[in-house]
Amino acid sequence: MTVIVLGFVPEVLALVGLAVSIRHRSLAPLAIFGLVTLAAYVWWLVPQESWALKAKYILCLLPVGALYAVIGQAWIARRAPVVARLSATLLVALVIAALAYQAAFVGL
Repeated sequence: MTVIVLGFVPEVLALVGLAVSIRHRSLAPLAIFGLVTLAAYVWWLVPQESWALKAKYILCLLPVGALYAVIGQAWIARRAPVVARLSATLLVALVIAALAYQAAFVGL
């Protein structure tokens, strides 16, 4: 449950980054790439007869999401350094929790 809850931190950062970058024309190709990739994923997902969400199909959205998360983190760091430190700490906690979750299944 911890990994799921902490997983929202990069999503929120990416949404902040998207909102901030909308006014920058130089980042328009990034938004277009993200929208086209998301549309292709939805086009694949909708006709599935059963629940078929597979992580490998959304891996192409990872670079866009990561870049938007970094943009969001940088924007927050300029506006509210304390909140930026908190979000960075939560991101580190997410990585640690994900590794612990993975180790529980691998048996390390």
